[in-house]
Amino acid sequence: MNRFFLFIIVSLFAFSCNNTEKAKQVSTPAQTQTPTPPKQPTPVQGKQLYPSIPRATIQSLWQECDYVDYSFINLPLSMNRQEMNDIRHTLTHISEQPALINDQCPLLGSMLFYQKGELALEGNIYYSPGCTYFVFMENNKPKYANFMSSDGIAFFKDIMGKFSKMQKQ
Repeated sequence: MNRFFLFIIVSLFAFSCNNTEKAKQVSTPAQTQTPTPPKQPTPVQGKQLYPSIPRATIQSLWQECDYVDYSFINLPLSMNRQEMNDIRHTLTHISEQPALINDQCPLLGSMLFYQKGELALEGNIYYSPGCTYFVFMENNKPKYANFMSSDGIAFFKDIMGKFSKMQKQ
């Protein structure tokens, strides 16, 4: 029975992540430059412990990232993105605004960005009420932190909504 639910969950995410019609609508010739994500409202609690991830890092991933892998703590699922438009959409989830870190925020999971088969960037995902940010790691230590853009918040809200519906059934 658990395998059945896991199969349904993975199938739902596969369909939602590989929506090629939406990807075709987003794709335009002008998309060769990294977009400027919208600003994220600053929450009341937290401290700015890390700077924003450098724009050059995001631009490098925008041009050369070929795979993004998500894994979630305490959730029996993982997912990945391999299509360029999907990868670029993932990069728009990262706001330019440095995040305020709250020690009370639980870790949801991680996302790994690969370029040519090599790990290029590791990010921890914090998503819960009042906690919507990424902490990017270097040598297993936090180095940068950015809020999620409104697209990122909507993306993780959708994932968590689908997962909670599946668990209730």
